[in-house]
Amino acid sequence: MEPTPFTVAIPDEDVEELRRRLANTRWADDFGNADSKYGLQRGWLEQMVSYWAEDYDWRTHEAAINAFPMYRVEIDTVPGRR
Repeated sequence: MEPTPFTVAIPDEDVEELRRRLANTRWADDFGNADSKYGLQRGWLEQMVSYWAEDYDWRTHEAAINAFPMYRVEIDTVPGRR
């Protein structure tokens, strides 16, 4: 049960796939939700999704995450995520 060091390394293909999925979101109409009574307002959510699809710099944040030592360890026969 020795800790195993690891770093976050998301493949470029996975980041691009997420961006494509976000860009291809099919939006439902937002009737009668000006007060957010029924959940997030569509306009706000569209802006957030646009940010994640177009502006979020995963590599900058991945580097910040990897600035800290991280380890995987098995606990009660359950391995850390691979």
